[in-house]
This record gives sequence, structure tokens and C-alpha cells, in this order.
Amino acid sequence: MAYLEVFTRGLIGLVFLLSAWSKMPIGDRFGEFAASLAGMRLLPGRFARPAATLVVAAEAVTPVLLLTIPVLGFALAAALLLGFTVSIVTVLRRGTRATCRCFGGSAPARFRWHHVARNVALLVVTATGTAAVSAQPSVPWQVAAVGSAAGLAVALLVAHLDDLVGLFAPIPAGDL
Repeated sequence: MAYLEVFTRGLIGLVFLLSAWSKMPIGDRFGEFAASLAGMRLLPGRFARPAATLVVAAEAVTPVLLLTIPVLGFALAAALLLGFTVSIVTVLRRGTRATCRCFGGSAPARFRWHHVARNVALLVVTATGTAAVSAQPSVPWQVAAVGSAAGLAVALLVAHLDDLVGLFAPIPAGDL
């Protein structure tokens, strides 16, 4: 259980750290993220910037909580992931042509069902992490090193999912 605890904390923590970092107000990344929220048409446009601020702040706090109060960190991560998933499903069902600014990739990708699958998989990881933390109160450094390295590798794959999907998926006819 100790490896699982460290792996899940590392994976979720790094995913949220990368996500928050990609939206920080450096250049126009934050503005692009706020504009993408407005483009989702889930809330009135005037609320896009405050909502973007709240999302980035919560994403930035999540890794800190995972290091200090893991159960609370996993709870915040689960709440964020659930909100993201519901939002993406709503956008997809409405047929809104909104883009994902999840990790500030080279080019924004339109929301697709793989974004939902990614978030559901991360929700499963948060649930697993919560169970693992509850079962294992302390972890030796060797376990932390191995689990963290594995979490780092998977988090980088998650952060670059759109790029990986773009490599292997055919281009939809509507995007030509």
C-alpha cells in the first residue's frame, strides 16, 4: 500500500502542479485560459475570469495539501476533477466548439471524449490514493522515491495526452 500511496500522491500532485503552472499569469496564458472558460458557455462571460482565478488557485493548493494533509488534498482534487468532468461532458453534449487549456499545450485542442476518460481515470486514482493514505500512515524514503518517480512519469503522460492523441488519432473531417 505504501507504494500506491506515494504513487497516487505524486501523480495527482504533479498533474495539478503542471495544470496550475500552465495557467499562471505569465504572458497571456491566464487570459487564454479565462477566454477558454468563457468559450465553454457554462457561465456568464463576466464570471469567466473570477472562475479561472478560483480554478488556478485550487489547482495550486492541491499539491501542497497532498504533501501536508493528503486526505484533504485528494478531496480537493476529486472535487476539481468532478467539476471538470461534468463541464466537459456538458460542452460535448451541447456541441459547443470549446478548447481545452488544461495544460497549456502548444495548440489548444477541442474537447473530446478522451478528456472525460482522462478525468475519470484521475478520479479513480484519487479514490485509490485516499484509501491508500488511510491504510498507511508513514512511508520509508525508498518507497517515496520509487513511487514518486512512477507518479512523475504517468503525470507527464497525462499532461501531454492531447499531443499523444494527436499523434495517433485520425483528424476528424470537421477539423480539416
